Amino acid sequence: MRPPDESGALGPGVLEALIAASLDAVVVFDHDRRIVTFNAGAEQLFERSAAAVIGTRVDTLLLDDIAEHQITERLALSGLRSGGAVFPVDGSITTVRVREATLGMLVLRDATASRLTEKLLRESDERFRVAFTGSPIGFALTDPDGRMRAVNRSLCDMLGYTPEELQAMRYQDITHSDDLGLDVESATRLLAGEIDHYRLEKRFVHKQGHAVWALLAVSLVRDGAREPLLFVAQATDITSLKEAERSLVSQAAELKRSNADLEELAYVASHDLQEPLRVVGTYVDLLAERYKGSLDETADRWIGYVTNGIDRMKWMIDALLALARVSTDGEGFAQVAFPKIVERVWQQLLDGQIASSAELTCGSLPTLLANEGQIHQLFQNLLGNAFKYSRQGVPLRVRVSAERRNDAPPAWEFALQDNGIGLDMAYAERIFQIFQRLHRGDEIEGTGMGLAICQRIVERHGGRIWVESILGEGATFRFTIAEQAQR
Repeated sequence: MRPPDESGALGPGVLEALIAASLDAVVVFDHDRRIVTFNAGAEQLFERSAAAVIGTRVDTLLLDDIAEHQITERLALSGLRSGGAVFPVDGSITTVRVREATLGMLVLRDATASRLTEKLLRESDERFRVAFTGSPIGFALTDPDGRMRAVNRSLCDMLGYTPEELQAMRYQDITHSDDLGLDVESATRLLAGEIDHYRLEKRFVHKQGHAVWALLAVSLVRDGAREPLLFVAQATDITSLKEAERSLVSQAAELKRSNADLEELAYVASHDLQEPLRVVGTYVDLLAERYKGSLDETADRWIGYVTNGIDRMKWMIDALLALARVSTDGEGFAQVAFPKIVERVWQQLLDGQIASSAELTCGSLPTLLANEGQIHQLFQNLLGNAFKYSRQGVPLRVRVSAERRNDAPPAWEFALQDNGIGLDMAYAERIFQIFQRLHRGDEIEGTGMGLAICQRIVERHGGRIWVESILGEGATFRFTIAEQAQR
């Protein structure tokens, strides 16, 4: 230690009182660097008693040579506890005069927490620097007035500018004019403290003049007085996503037009086919009526084949018309009481049976916004299938139920369960396709259009339809109807 400067002498009582009252560790030593005072704070810091250290050299407490330090200099040292543990200490060295003696005094405190904080801050700064410079996302630090203070390479690559060019500009200069208003409004609210951050999709203007779509996230850093310091902006290039989105929208519109054209074609074709088919059917009926028995048995059989074919063609044309009308039906949506629909359809089906012991159990069903005619047709097809595919000799039992699902948006799930012949789940998707049937026409009548029509109706009402079944043990048809479905 270099010779101390002259200083005013303190009375022993005053000095001892100050040292004893200090919360910091205070170590007083003489010109030989031997400890003469070791307060309670020092005992706690070094885990040594005053009796054990007084008279020993101050060097036994430190790994550092304090002779290299100036008087009053702030120190960053390494202390030694009694067990040999090394720990960081911060403090200062000064001199005091007691009577005619000049003594050195160390004032120290444990720096473990502060050093750790500094280390974490350095690591945090380094992580931010690495994240800022190496991120694939465009980063910019921007002054409150919009001038860019720092930008990373990704933002430069995204917009085609050099860092120097961007740092000479404001974010307003590179924002598409159509998106500038929303960006400025959001930044103003952020500066005013109305919001903590904001996110928006906006267009930047590339150096070559074309638009670059970006997902922008902006937060604000404030100083200790809560004054705005700088914006931290992150920009992710979503140009390709926007282009894909536009392409999908265009394709969807084109598909919608194409489907509408196909539905119109199916409707017109089916409608126009009815007249020539009616003419053919009329003359075949006349042939059968006039010449039945006059020709040979083979001719009568062939006329029967023609008649059956015409009847089947009529069913198929009617089914095509019904399918086409699902999407083109101009009838609006209204509140439909589902219990009344089910009851009416069931009674109509029973009336068509010569003798039936079929039973229907109906749970609590809702009233929903729907197309009444199509909901009637939906249940007519599903309940009709329950009769059609019932097991011979086994009374038909059908249960219809519904429960509300907390989907987004909310929907109702309906279940129509029967004890019929069921089906192999390998064909569960096929049965909803047009003209797809699992049985020959001579086994069970049908056109293969009923479930396709059901699917189209359910989809128009914002839902989906599926089947669960065990072959030989019945089937459960499930479908959903959106609670606020309106098409």
